[in-house]
Amino acid sequence: MLKIAALLFNSIALLFYQLFFVDTVTVTPSAPATAQVGTEFTVELTVSKGSNTGFAKLQQDLPAGFTAVEGESNGGSFTFVNQSVKIIWMALPNNESFKISYKVKTSAEALGTKTITGKLAFVIDNIKQTIEIPATSINITSDNATQPVAAVDNSQTTPAPATEKTPVISEAANVNCSRNLPTQALATKGFSVDVTIKKGNLSGFAKFVETLPAGLTATAGDTKGAVFSFEDQKATFIWSVMPTEPEFKISYSVKMDPTVNGEQLIEGVFSFNENNETLKYVLSPNFVKVTPATPVATSTETPKELSATNIPQGEGKVNYKVQILALRKAKEATAIKAHFKMSETVATEMAEGYTKYTAGHHEKYDAARGAREVLRTRNGVAGPFVTAYNNGKRITVQEALMITNQKWYK
Repeated sequence: MLKIAALLFNSIALLFYQLFFVDTVTVTPSAPATAQVGTEFTVELTVSKGSNTGFAKLQQDLPAGFTAVEGESNGGSFTFVNQSVKIIWMALPNNESFKISYKVKTSAEALGTKTITGKLAFVIDNIKQTIEIPATSINITSDNATQPVAAVDNSQTTPAPATEKTPVISEAANVNCSRNLPTQALATKGFSVDVTIKKGNLSGFAKFVETLPAGLTATAGDTKGAVFSFEDQKATFIWSVMPTEPEFKISYSVKMDPTVNGEQLIEGVFSFNENNETLKYVLSPNFVKVTPATPVATSTETPKELSATNIPQGEGKVNYKVQILALRKAKEATAIKAHFKMSETVATEMAEGYTKYTAGHHEKYDAARGAREVLRTRNGVAGPFVTAYNNGKRITVQEALMITNQKWYK
């Protein structure tokens, strides 16, 4: 009977908090109704928390093609991982209402009307509460105002207009594509790729995608008015309206990691619309034989400063480091160290398509926090923050503090 009474009391208490406290907490998002692809805009959120204090986590889930960087976190810890913006406070700001923000940049993959959703989780007397953040819709447009965005072929948001065929080439369209590139290249020099697209009298939306092996990165050359992006090893050209010429050429440049070696496969697909059907032309694959900048090591030992696995973590222990920056286009750790004139060891790790650079190794959070401020003031590192690891695996700082029973410092 006592257990039943206790459960009943807890249920009533939870209902009481939901009725009288949750409604006092609101999050109001603000973002532009439209934005042009490739430009940057700001998402601002007004948090009205009343008298609530303590731990809280705000999360917003961004569509594919959106990339977020920190704006104003009002004392919170900002991360952007797996398309989720997260801001965590060990203790909410004192003000009953405050604003936070982050900046968003979009790639060609984001064309169309996209929605941002989210939630705010907080704790009242050890009872977790969650409220939904009102959804925000943003129309991402191309630079061609005459073409409706609805014509964009985005399977994430709109169904395919008709049965897809791969490859199906209409006799009327007489489509043909070919790729021109060297058969051999030095990793230190890279190479250029030229693509000839024969599309006849086709017009309207089209997309050309080249898939590159790991270690290769692409930058735009001649795009013929297309929106260019390079993400997840895919070089993508998107036209809301194709060039008027029956035949045109596009190009891009390829850079390689110095360790790239051997034959590298490049594959491509040209997608277009004809008679309300989505058709594809698959290009013949090409191989480029790459000679590395330095001899390829025959040892199975992992080279230093190439991955998180070789970072001195402390066997079976939680430790803290300071993240300096994250780059889509990787640079040598020694170059980053020299740029900031650092004495600390700089290590790298790969995550979500970024190379992340971290410095130092600390068993105490307070020591890592102090190192963060030194890097900020002495070395001019913009926005460094503390990261945590458990047995070499990155975890949140909050998890690390709970595991080690250490105190958090703002």
